This record gives sequence, structure tokens and C-alpha cells, in this order.
Amino acid sequence: MPLQHSAQQLQKEGRLALSWLQHFNSSTRARIVGTYRLLIVDGHSSHITPEFDTFYLENRIVTLYMPVYTSHLL
Repeated sequence: MPLQHSAQQLQKEGRLALSWLQHFNSSTRARIVGTYRLLIVDGHSSHITPEFDTFYLENRIVTLYMPVYTSHLL
């Protein structure tokens, strides 16, 4: 059971990350200078899903992955 719960939690986190990425896209689209936008994210597993990758590639968002729990250092 714990493994199944873990997989369900990862799916939930992946959907939340994609939802946040969609919000980022709609909130920054009007302010694009040039062709691409930069999104800095930590290396949390919810940011590494096929849906997340497809969305940022299709919307010209460049992602910079930092090690997990280090983005606060910026």
C-alpha cells in the first residue's frame, strides 16, 4: 500500500506542478521580450513529467533546474 500511495502522491504533485506552469504561462505571456521565457525550478520530481516537459517546450519556456531545496538561495 505505501508504494501505491506514493505513486498517487506523485501524480497529484505532477498535476499541481503542471497547473502552476500553466498559470506562469498565462501570467507572463504578454510580457515576453524576445522569444523565450526563463523559469527557474528546483529538481523536485513533480517538475520532471512528460506533461510538464511537453508544455514548456510547446510554449517556449526554458527551464533551469536547480538541485532540490536550493531555489530559496537565489
